[in-house]
Amino acid sequence: MEDYLTVKGESIREIVVKKSRFIAYCFHIESVDVAEDKIKRIQKLNYKAAHNTFAYAVNPTGDIFKYSDDGEPSLTAGKPIYESIVGRNLTNVLVVVTRYFGGIKLGTGGLVRAYGQAAQEALDEMEIVKMQYNAVFEISTDYSLLGMLQNYFSTFDCVMEGIEYADEVKIKICIPFRQKEQFISGHRELTNGKQKLYSGGEKFIEKIAF
Repeated sequence: MEDYLTVKGESIREIVVKKSRFIAYCFHIESVDVAEDKIKRIQKLNYKAAHNTFAYAVNPTGDIFKYSDDGEPSLTAGKPIYESIVGRNLTNVLVVVTRYFGGIKLGTGGLVRAYGQAAQEALDEMEIVKMQYNAVFEISTDYSLLGMLQNYFSTFDCVMEGIEYADEVKIKICIPFRQKEQFISGHRELTNGKQKLYSGGEKFIEKIAF
């Protein structure tokens, strides 16, 4: 697994090109089922539209994807929308662009530009976040070692998930997976191998991208 970039929330943008209205909807999605449900909702909302085209990419690597021209000439709508997503290295994103025909034909080049522009403008409105892949560790420590451990943690791009003060201090911490082995080795050296790290699994955590 690797870190990946995605969007947060949803947005709507509209552009007009030679009297045709292009309404672009952008969503964060977590699965194909969610994407397909949202597409159906937009199609129902815009049932009088000439076309409801779309593209989406799912999974950390974006290896599950789909795009549709919905009756527009082949590769003039879905593909430029898809390229607007992957061109920003994004995944778990759906963009639907609805077209209300204005009576003037745009030609294949004009369609590619219009659909691409509408998608880009909807994406411009979105907050981009990084989903960081983390190893989760659970640690029990004496109070006397707490300050030393906290200083050590601060050298990593970590997220403290929880800390409980009892007879011992129980800590749950997320470390970027790419730093996992470095963290384990450094912790072993710091505690002379006398303190155990317990694995709490792995998870993605949202971080500010830029």
